[in-house]
Amino acid sequence: MKSKKICCLTGSRAEYGILKPLLKKLYNSDDFIMNLVATGSHLSESHGYTINDIKQDFVVDKEIPILEKDDSQLSKILEMSKAQENFSKHLVAAQPDLVLLVGDRYEILPMAIAAYMLKIPVAHIHGGEVTEGSLDDGIRHAITQLSSIHFASTNEYKNRIINMGAKPSSVTNVGALGVERVKEHKLSSKESIEEKINFKFGEKNIIFTFHPPTNEDLDFKFLFENFIKILDAREGMKVIFTGANADSGGLEINEIKFYCDEKKQTWGNDIRLLNEFLNSLRGELNIENILNVEKFKIAKKY
Repeated sequence: MKSKKICCLTGSRAEYGILKPLLKKLYNSDDFIMNLVATGSHLSESHGYTINDIKQDFVVDKEIPILEKDDSQLSKILEMSKAQENFSKHLVAAQPDLVLLVGDRYEILPMAIAAYMLKIPVAHIHGGEVTEGSLDDGIRHAITQLSSIHFASTNEYKNRIINMGAKPSSVTNVGALGVERVKEHKLSSKESIEEKINFKFGEKNIIFTFHPPTNEDLDFKFLFENFIKILDAREGMKVIFTGANADSGGLEINEIKFYCDEKKQTWGNDIRLLNEFLNSLRGELNIENILNVEKFKIAKKY
């Protein structure tokens, strides 16, 4: 029997970490030929250039850069337009039997549209879910409508996909890919983590992650100012900041590095800005993504 070619797309380390166990199975299978496309923040130096991590595991068949210089809402639309054109050209050239997509990132939708228009079946993982305060819902549900095969993570999400009009026979509850990743993950010791990130854990520790809200008209700079005030008032707490994603507004949030630089003088070495922590793809940490961002300015609201 002829091996089926499956085109798999990854646009960020977030969804790559979820998809990786499945990619391994496809890559090592005699029944499938994996055609791997990398795009989005994987090809961005400011986000760690994680394409190198992928290449340690697999052959990347196509790299498609799309990111603009800033992360405004208009830039995200232009990135989707660029992705639409280049994904379409790749699918015409590669001629896959199936396109495999996971999740709800904005850079994933153009691939679904391209495959749909070229009459290439789309298999979608993690459809039917709900994310509050984000544009993800609309993107995820749009991908669902363009897909022929659906792999849901719970019965609730399976039923939601069916209620959106999918044929029941095309929807399967397979559980969450992230669970498999957790099961195969090898935990690091506390001592090795301290050494990797040059950080000494205290009795109380906080990991602080803040991503920009994409579907709400919120002054996230003002929210961030209040978070900082809370942290300034803390006693006996050690804080690790993680970098924001590539959504609109993420660069401004990543300016927290300059706040960290200032506070190191008074807090000692108990603050680090990290764009990866524990879920590092290559086992080491990278904070280069925010070194060239303009000086952090907290918005004042009167």
